[in-house]
Amino acid sequence: MWSITLLPAAKKTEADMAQYNSLLEANSSRKLTEHEQLELSKMWRESDLFMLKKAQAAALLNWRGYNIKSV
Repeated sequence: MWSITLLPAAKKTEADMAQYNSLLEANSSRKLTEHEQLELSKMWRESDLFMLKKAQAAALLNWRGYNIKSV
């Protein structure tokens, strides 16, 4: 479970983050194209799924007695 931080989804590149931020900004100022909407939805789902996996891993580790406050 500690390896959750080693998953590829845990390490987004600067380019990925720049694209995500660009899409978020564009979404707030104009209507996104269908392709942009699909890409933003995909990135959002990936982020949500990763956060859920992290939360589950943290809950299990805490339940097993590990100190996870530093993770």
